[in-house]
Amino acid sequence: MKPMLRIAAALCWVLLAGVACGESDINLATLNCYWFFDAQEGKGDIDKPRTTLEYSTKAGHLIGLLPKEAPLFVGFQEIGGGEDLAALAHSASARYGRAYQTLFARGKDTATGQNV
Repeated sequence: MKPMLRIAAALCWVLLAGVACGESDINLATLNCYWFFDAQEGKGDIDKPRTTLEYSTKAGHLIGLLPKEAPLFVGFQEIGGGEDLAALAHSASARYGRAYQTLFARGKDTATGQNV
């Protein structure tokens, strides 16, 4: 099954499960990271984090932009790769006090190479 189709199927399953269990609120969030980790778009790699502390700091700044109430799902756009997603999930878990699992789908944008 293609990654985006798996994501859509998982999201539908969770939404249906929430309705069946009587949940009235399901919070979703998306965040465009604007190449925050990868420094593409002609900036070279001057902003790319190199240490765990740099990744943690950058991820914490991005997660700080999300709503105060913990979202069930968070979709990130324009991230560099799985390492960036892992840093974001770690920061979200620390902020919201719940574990977040990651699912990385490589983008098919051949012009920019963006990933979701």
